[in-house]
Amino acid sequence: MSSEQEWPPPPPLSTGLRGRCSHCGQGHLLSGFLKLRSHCEVCGLDYSNANPATCGPALRQRLTLDLTAVRFP
Repeated sequence: MSSEQEWPPPPPLSTGLRGRCSHCGQGHLLSGFLKLRSHCEVCGLDYSNANPATCGPALRQRLTLDLTAVRFP
């Protein structure tokens, strides 16, 4: 499918939590645990502009801050 096709905007929260494409909301964003795909298999959106190197550290920092906030309110 081409990336020029019109897609309705997907809901950001459910799309992000399910790990779906931010353009069509149907294709998978990840091919493994924290491994970003090269493109969406449904709409063809190119993910090469995303920097996957920040995914692991950002997740670790977010979990650490959330656990600290829960433990020490």
